[in-house]
Amino acid sequence: MDVHEDWLHHSVQHFDPAPANLSDYESKSVLGFRWWHAEQLSQTNDTVFPPGLGDLLSALLRDGPPPVPVDITEPARS
Repeated sequence: MDVHEDWLHHSVQHFDPAPANLSDYESKSVLGFRWWHAEQLSQTNDTVFPPGLGDLLSALLRDGPPPVPVDITEPARS
């Protein structure tokens, strides 16, 4: 299966996420919502997507947007 996703960064003021209109799949697979600092994302043992999100976010906050999109495609599993 070939999958393509686009991830975007946008800074917002703090708010409490209020899930609404979730699909059945989302309702069963999303365990919760919380705010994370980039350093916490880099150090957690929890599963976060995309893999390496903490390091990607840290670089974005430190260096600004990259000149070209970053390809974070994972190698196909056999």
